[in-house]
This record gives sequence, C-alpha cells and structure tokens, in this order.
Amino acid sequence: HTDFIFSVVAEESGFVGCIGLLILYAVLLWRALVVVLESEDYLGKLLAGGVATLFGFHVIVNIAMNTAMAPVVGVPLPLVSYGGSAVITNLAAIGLLLAARLGRRKIEFNA
Repeated sequence: HTDFIFSVVAEESGFVGCIGLLILYAVLLWRALVVVLESEDYLGKLLAGGVATLFGFHVIVNIAMNTAMAPVVGVPLPLVSYGGSAVITNLAAIGLLLAARLGRRKIEFNA
C-alpha cells in the first residue's frame, strides 16, 4: 500500500491524474537541471546533479514497479509515498537544490 501509490493515483484520478503527476515531476527535474547548468561552483553542480538523479531514479523505478516493468524493490515515489523519513529526506534534498541555486548570487547585508 505504500510502494504502489502511483497505481492508487491512476485508480482514483485516471489518465489525467497520472499525466498531471508526471508533468509535476518533469517540472521538478527540469528546474533541478536548470540549477545544475546555472551553478557556477563545482559543489553546487554536483549537489544539484545528485538531487536531480535521485528524484529521476526514484520516479522511473517506482513507476516501472507499478507497471510490472521492473521488480518490486521498495523505492518510494518522491513526495507522494507514505513514510516520514522519505518525505523528510526529499524535502532536505529540495532544500539542497535551493541552497545551490542561492549560492550563485552574492548576498549583501545592509546594516
């Protein structure tokens, strides 16, 4: 009931809901790749690339598991699957993406 959340989305909202969820993941991955390309420091590029790879891998493997194209290995669907530790880890990864994006700007404090 936790690894097969994509099938529940398909059952409850149909084709439109599945395509909508895939579009949201595509936007997330696209924005992560924009951060990779725009980051000026090497650490920011590696960090954003790792987060983009993590999200992409989890989405592809989970949907492949749900459609019986891959064996069930227990990979959660990011930000949708049930489980506190997976959600906290995904939110921390998004925070790292935001930090990498912010790292390309000079921060000035006015006193």
